[in-house]
Amino acid sequence: MERGVLVSIVVAALALIVGLASIVTVLPLTSQIDTLNTQLTELSGAISGLESDLATLKSDVATLKGEAAEREKAEAERAKIEALKKAIVDEGASVIVMSWGYGGLWEAKFKDAFRDYTLRKYGVPIDLTWIEHYIEHIDELQLAGKTLADIVDVIEAEEDSWYAESKLGWFDVIDKKEYVDMGLLEVFKTVPDYQKVEYPGGGWMGAAAQGFEWLGIIVRQDQVDPAKISNWIDLSKPEFKGRVIAYSPAEVRGQMIFLGTTKALIDQGLITGSYDTPFKADKDTLLEAMRWYKENIYPNIHSYVGTGEMRTLMQSGDAWICCTWGVYSREIAGSDWALEGKLVRVIYPRIKIFPMDRTFLAVAKGASHPISARILLNWMLSPEFQLCGWYKESPDKMAVNRFGITERQFLVTCTGGVVPGYKDLMPDWGAEFYPADPMEHAFTVDWDWYWATREWIWENFQTVVLG
Repeated sequence: MERGVLVSIVVAALALIVGLASIVTVLPLTSQIDTLNTQLTELSGAISGLESDLATLKSDVATLKGEAAEREKAEAERAKIEALKKAIVDEGASVIVMSWGYGGLWEAKFKDAFRDYTLRKYGVPIDLTWIEHYIEHIDELQLAGKTLADIVDVIEAEEDSWYAESKLGWFDVIDKKEYVDMGLLEVFKTVPDYQKVEYPGGGWMGAAAQGFEWLGIIVRQDQVDPAKISNWIDLSKPEFKGRVIAYSPAEVRGQMIFLGTTKALIDQGLITGSYDTPFKADKDTLLEAMRWYKENIYPNIHSYVGTGEMRTLMQSGDAWICCTWGVYSREIAGSDWALEGKLVRVIYPRIKIFPMDRTFLAVAKGASHPISARILLNWMLSPEFQLCGWYKESPDKMAVNRFGITERQFLVTCTGGVVPGYKDLMPDWGAEFYPADPMEHAFTVDWDWYWATREWIWENFQTVVLG
């Protein structure tokens, strides 16, 4: 037994010796591993730091590149502006426009406003000269062997005469690449295509300045229930005998009213015949419309008069219904005597009965000031001009009367704007005078057909209606 115990003791001792030997062997290796782990942790931290430094460096480089690009862009923009300023100055820093009167605002407001605008935007004040538009200018130029560019840079005219003038080849492509690249036509590009006229061969040669101008109807609502007037045919009602005034059928505006009546008669099946779009009709249809007009509307005509007499007759109450130009319908409705008792109502029926006769802009081919011409055209399409300086910066802002004009001046000058969103920018008080969607009420005329038929219409109207 003692021997067995002794053997056990020896075995245990040997095991202890072996264990101690193993511990002695393992302990240095574990320490090395711990050291390596510590070093690895430190190295990972250093790598993370380097990666962070690298990311920061990359960010700094990107920032520097961005700043350099911005500087280059700004320098390029400054160079572009300086080049444009020089080009404006080199061509005279002036521009000549032939246009209608805008209630005298060209001289009273627009010239200074355009000068201020160009000074702010281009650093150069451009002087504007205004010539009143008369078609006689065109006849005189042809007789003298000259073109439009000999007297003006930009023309604005009612589309009935504008289209006739466009046939002479005197209008330029507005949006030539060189002028687009100069950034001169940013507003022009926002104007809907239906408010523009294409140039043969590409590009645009015209843009509507008064985009929603037409011949329409106003009534004195103290004498006439506006609900009784929904189209031209309603002017035939017996209770309106001797109370209707209109332009003479001897002139374009009076004939437009007659064409509107003709279209309404065809639409309602009151006469036979048809028409094409843009509007044109054959002579038999026009003669039938004249006979209907003589029997039904002509007895109600008080007189054929000009715009000045229309104002007087509507104010006196001698006339109850007035067929007039769109701007004058708003002007009469906005007169002090009419506003006081809300006496005048502009009729906006939800059918296409009003013949459109907008004014269009064009740049003269070979203009002396082609850059300033496009700057002016672009400005004339902007809210500042379209809304006569009385507009909101955005729909949620208050309208500011920058030009210091009267309400009457606004109504006679503003036709609603060529860009649909402009109506949201006009002063709240004026919104009621303008329809929400003007194109709902208007139709276009085939002007080539009209000019070929105009004299015939007047000659036969005299015979059939007035004779």
